[in-house]
Amino acid sequence: MLAQQAKHALPVTARNANIAVTRAAITQARQLWETGFVPAGRAVAPWPFQLPLDWNADPFRDRNWRYQLHAWRMLDPLLGAWEQTGNTRYLDDTLRIVFDWYEFHSARDQKSDYEWYDMAVGLRAMKLAYLLQRAFRGDVQLDDAEKAKLLHLAWLHARSLMDERLLSRGNHGLFQLHGLLALCNVVPSIGTCAGARDFVKTEMQDLLLRQFSFEGVHLENSPEYHFFVYNTVKRFMDSGWYEQFEFIHDLMERVGQNRVWMVHPDKTIVTVGDSEPKSVNIEWPESPDSCRDLKASCYLLRNFSESGYAIVRSDWAVPTQNASMLFFMGMFFQTGHKLPDDLSFEWFDQGERILTNAGKYSYSKGAFRDYVTSTAAHNTVEIDGRTPKLSKASRYGSAITDARAMGETFLIRGAVPREEGIEQERLVLFRPQRWLAIADVLQGDTLHEFTQWFHFARQWQLENTEGDMRLVSSSGRTVLVRHLSGAQLVAPRGQKQPKLQGWVTESYGTMVDRQAFGFTAGGRSVRLVTLFGFDEAALDEASAAVALHVPATEPSSDVN
Repeated sequence: MLAQQAKHALPVTARNANIAVTRAAITQARQLWETGFVPAGRAVAPWPFQLPLDWNADPFRDRNWRYQLHAWRMLDPLLGAWEQTGNTRYLDDTLRIVFDWYEFHSARDQKSDYEWYDMAVGLRAMKLAYLLQRAFRGDVQLDDAEKAKLLHLAWLHARSLMDERLLSRGNHGLFQLHGLLALCNVVPSIGTCAGARDFVKTEMQDLLLRQFSFEGVHLENSPEYHFFVYNTVKRFMDSGWYEQFEFIHDLMERVGQNRVWMVHPDKTIVTVGDSEPKSVNIEWPESPDSCRDLKASCYLLRNFSESGYAIVRSDWAVPTQNASMLFFMGMFFQTGHKLPDDLSFEWFDQGERILTNAGKYSYSKGAFRDYVTSTAAHNTVEIDGRTPKLSKASRYGSAITDARAMGETFLIRGAVPREEGIEQERLVLFRPQRWLAIADVLQGDTLHEFTQWFHFARQWQLENTEGDMRLVSSSGRTVLVRHLSGAQLVAPRGQKQPKLQGWVTESYGTMVDRQAFGFTAGGRSVRLVTLFGFDEAALDEASAAVALHVPATEPSSDVN
């Protein structure tokens, strides 16, 4: 019966089993045995790969590497090579590794820290479904004992994945549920698959409604993960296993439409939260040709007030070299992929990124990961030189309180509760192609030191700090900076001591130096105002706009 079920089940393909098949799969399969295991996208030395394996190894002190080992990522090039050649030795090698994992944990009863790690279990379940279908369709020859091992592995994985207590409530849960659906699509009659489809349908709906707002915005505080989860779910839907899950189709339509707001006009992902400045392949919406020449009416405002993002950008028709964008962040619904970047922002103008956040760097422990998870690494306010711990208790939902156009100027306002009972309100005034003003009002009951941090994209070089500070881009463009609050300035670039400052993620695991500004003042309550403009007249306009919208009285300043 199992053989008939597996043969006639909907196909488990490399794509819907989340198996990465690259053009270099054959070369990568050979390199696995010759030089060692390197997870895709990770710049680490090859780890010598020889069976039997120590599945609890931790050669790089890297939790992500350990997860990838237990997600059987080394099987991807082997299965890709089989897909490309039909040579069964690649399936044989795959099964040798799978059975080695089984022998280590089941036969020898040894333990691994990541043995039943949520996402790894889901990804392994997909590969098991793929291999079981191959075995029962005769693509690889297995004896009865080997088939029994595969089925026992399937039974163990389905048991884990059907346990609601082990289901991640973040994006990892999507992989767990899809792995369960894949496995029980192929061998539905194994005991631990009973009720699997109804379980997946119920839990998937609950999970996606936790992951996304009604507006269709991913709530893990990261534009990169908006793309990641959207692409993941769409790939899962292509399997044909979700045809009766109507709610997924409706939600993913909204999520897909919102992707265009998560990237700068040069189509690089906005680096809020755990995001890298990756380029994405995406089409802009239809737009009137009249906006190909810059006009005051050719700017768009999107206020995701329920979700916590507010974005001003040029109309889609405006060429990249002329385009502007301001992305404002005020979101804290979940701790997953959240960084301490409350009320931070990114600014793109006249064709290039100007002010950006630090990006995620990597998930490995170390000084640079500590840096990007610090408040000081983002375009926000640091209090007393410390970074508060992110916890469920400190979640505030959406911090956006206002977002509107006022003629040619845009206003965005947000407010968040900060550590030690301090309240922060940030007002952003933005006139694209001209200037940007950031005004922070922080109010508390005791003396504190407040530092308003700004971080320039790496191509900007500081030329002077006298009067209006001047920065010049490698493109030749100039930005002037004027601070109005009399705070003390520091301007580090690539600083390592006494602590890291002035760094930005270039790609996963790679940091490069860049210019940072910190304006520090102290007191029970302070007001910090900084202006950015493309010439002195623009700064004067920004200063006049601030005078209209920010209280004129100076809060007390009791600490130098």
